[in-house]
Amino acid sequence: MEVQKTKEQWLARRVAELGHSQDYANELEVAQAQLLGKARALDRELASFRESVSWKLTAPLRRIQNLIFGRKEMASALDQPWASSPTRPEFSADALPLSRHSRRIGVDVSSLCASDAGGGVQRVVRQIAQQLAGTSTADEIVLLDLRRGWPADATFRFLKNPETEARAGTPCFEFHTLLLLDASWRFLDSIRPILHAARSAGIEVVSCVYDLIPVDFPETCQPGNKEIYLRWLPEAIALSDSFVCISKAVADRFARYLIDEKIPEKKRIGWWSLGCDFSLTEARPLARLVAEKYVLMVGTLEPRKRHDLALDAFEMGWKSGQLKEALVIAGRAGWGMDAFQERMKNHPEWQKRVFWFPDMSDLELIGLYTHASVLLQASCAEGFGLPVAEGAKFGKPVILSDLPVFQEIVKSEGYFFESGNPNDLMNAIIGALRPEAKPTEVIQTTWAQSAEELKTLVQAGAYPLSHP
Repeated sequence: MEVQKTKEQWLARRVAELGHSQDYANELEVAQAQLLGKARALDRELASFRESVSWKLTAPLRRIQNLIFGRKEMASALDQPWASSPTRPEFSADALPLSRHSRRIGVDVSSLCASDAGGGVQRVVRQIAQQLAGTSTADEIVLLDLRRGWPADATFRFLKNPETEARAGTPCFEFHTLLLLDASWRFLDSIRPILHAARSAGIEVVSCVYDLIPVDFPETCQPGNKEIYLRWLPEAIALSDSFVCISKAVADRFARYLIDEKIPEKKRIGWWSLGCDFSLTEARPLARLVAEKYVLMVGTLEPRKRHDLALDAFEMGWKSGQLKEALVIAGRAGWGMDAFQERMKNHPEWQKRVFWFPDMSDLELIGLYTHASVLLQASCAEGFGLPVAEGAKFGKPVILSDLPVFQEIVKSEGYFFESGNPNDLMNAIIGALRPEAKPTEVIQTTWAQSAEELKTLVQAGAYPLSHP
């Protein structure tokens, strides 16, 4: 009873502090508006000075003119008294009253609660969260929104029933493990005190590592996101006990990173397989013209996917007469690819042997997968590569850059090429298009199996790797 009272008192203080913060923000807006008004008045006065061609010669006359006519607008703005300076609210420094639960796992879904742009990480979080919520009790799994600085129950966002609706937004303070499944780097400042409190209470903190692309290939990352990730990574390492990765290749790379950075604390590392639930019976014919035979690339247009390399290889093949098939790209416009988009749209083969579909529905995408001759993943870096798992399900040959993660998930008959080599890629395309080419077999997992594998790994703590 005393513990519950302490938690209620803590929460009441935090709610009051949020109210004070909002008042402070409102006062700052008023002060900002007043300062902006003064600045604009000064700008208008400065403009009037500059408009005078004979400023120096007419300075005495201008002084008289100002005395007579006043600059009333400027005077009214500049002579107003300043608003009192807003007082920054004081915040209590007491830690979150978290305590250890016998088995409950709290799963962070904060970034997905903020927005869902349908990106790779968000696809994983959405699928895993739905599966965990649908197969577990509230005593086993609670989905959490951590953006306010405390763990708020967000299970209702993924599983709607009277029980989850009744718990919506309520604070949760007892866990065995906190699993940072989502893109926690986006809300590091809010999450940091929660992790400190969790570790103080003996709660295990597990962070998910999707890849180390910002470390290994920073030039392929969107500038703002790269900086955010690189700020998050050392703090995640310091504040986490264990890590789960989306492939063994990422886990191995992360283990090497800990060695390279000379991290002295003991860390445990595991991995699990991502899922793929595309149904082959759901294909919708694409109501847009596509070449009869084509090689399909699926993925957001961004530098590391190497769509430019693929087009280079096809141009070589078309020019030499060794290729006749079309290149079809399905994926929304990302960043840093404006020049490539222009290259496609101005290409002599545009809408003949070069196609781009940025707005595919899932059913239309299944239709493209179904009728493709070959699938292509030319990335220079990946954490897993969901399109590979999806595409192989359709019984097609798959062309892959020789990344460790692709070699990990391909069971047989992968058509690998040297990453970054357009000539080697062209030869791989030609080989995969031969009549005798066999379908690529890839390790297949459903999202239900993927979620269960992750849950079992975290509950059992059976991490295959450890550092140091």
